[in-house]
Amino acid sequence: MDESLQSEVLRELKELRRGTTGVTVESLATSRTITRLLGDGDPYLAYTRLQHALLDATSGRSAKAAAASLGFSSSGATHLDRLVEAGGDLGGLDQRQVRRLSDKGLEALSVLIASNWAVESVPSLDVAINSLDQGSAVMLRTVRPLVVEMGDVEVEVLVGNRHSDPPLNWVREVRDDAEHARLRGTMLVPDSGLETSLAVVWRGELWPKFAVHWLDQATGASTETLGNKLMIRLLCPPDIS
Repeated sequence: MDESLQSEVLRELKELRRGTTGVTVESLATSRTITRLLGDGDPYLAYTRLQHALLDATSGRSAKAAAASLGFSSSGATHLDRLVEAGGDLGGLDQRQVRRLSDKGLEALSVLIASNWAVESVPSLDVAINSLDQGSAVMLRTVRPLVVEMGDVEVEVLVGNRHSDPPLNWVREVRDDAEHARLRGTMLVPDSGLETSLAVVWRGELWPKFAVHWLDQATGASTETLGNKLMIRLLCPPDIS
């Protein structure tokens, strides 16, 4: 996870905490990054997920302080009122002590939102592969939420002991708070009779979701993923030794 995404989530959480009402559906709608990550742009869904996660986290004092300061477990009309009320619930702490605990809780919460909970909003890369007489035709598509920064997709073709980096020409458009991109045309990987693979890497703030679609039955085809890297084996010649 890139720290810049977590920092933006933390900034939005602190802004919500300072608000008179704490977290509401209306106030959360202005927190673009949190709403995108937790609710795929829907503030109602983001509010529900955030509320359930915080109210379920009952084991830690910092989580309790964060939940109270955000207004989920406190009826205080202002930020200060919520801190004072939480201090009583936490054993008579003053508002400065509760504020420090809340800071720790929001820090941990921002990490969770920017990593573990961002399931619906991870960038996705789809690969479609069609085997031809002369090789394989490869098509690539990506979807990236605008709140998540990602670098350029890197593709390396491995044929036997040779490596090459084919040029990639992308067509991009923005819709529904996300960047949609597709490779212009198809990438043709010739069949040379040698073991042939593609290494696809997409670096950024979140690990992407990869999906590979085989449009026919490819001999020896297989895939393997690790973090932000996808390995696709296009051709595995039979062992004739």
